[in-house]
Amino acid sequence: MMHEVILHNLKDKFYKRQKSMIRHALKYKHRIDTRLGYNYEVDLNKDYSALYEYFLEKCKESFKKITFTKVKPRCWACLLDKDNRVNIWHHHITSSTINSVFYLKLAKTENGIAFNEKDSDKIIPDEFDLLLMKNSLMHKPLLPDNKNDLRITVNMEVFCKESADEIFNKENIRFIN
Repeated sequence: MMHEVILHNLKDKFYKRQKSMIRHALKYKHRIDTRLGYNYEVDLNKDYSALYEYFLEKCKESFKKITFTKVKPRCWACLLDKDNRVNIWHHHITSSTINSVFYLKLAKTENGIAFNEKDSDKIIPDEFDLLLMKNSLMHKPLLPDNKNDLRITVNMEVFCKESADEIFNKENIRFIN
C-alpha cells in the first residue's frame, strides 16, 4: 500500500475556509444517493474550485511524470452522521486514474479509511489531509464509533495519459510520506 497512497496536509490552505465549506457541503445533502454510499456532488464554489486546483497541484508535486487528459473539476462529498452510516468496499477504476479523499471534517471518534479489504490495513487521517490513491485501490471509510459524530470527506478524481501503475510506480514518485 505504501506507494498506492500519498498523503498531503492542506490545513494551511483550508483551515479558514472549513466552516464555510462544511455549510456548503451540507447544503447539498438532499442529493445523497444511497446507491453511491452516501456520496453526493457538491456544486463548485470558490473554495471547492480551489480545493480541486490544489488536488491537481499536489498530483504534479507528487509524481515525476503525469499528464492530465480529462480534467473535469467535480467534488463529491461523503457524509457520515446519525442518518447516514454506510461504508462499502469500492475502487475508482472506471471513473479516474487518480482518486483522492480530502478530510474536511473528522468525527470525534474517527476510525479512518481501510484498504485492501482489510479493516486493519488503515490510515487514521488528520483534518485537512488529502490522500492521493491509485484508482484500483480497494478502500472504504470506517464508521466513527459514535453514530452521532459528523464526518465529511470530499472525493476528487482525474484521468491521466499514463496508467495508474505507471504513475504510482516507486520510480515515478517524488514525494513519499
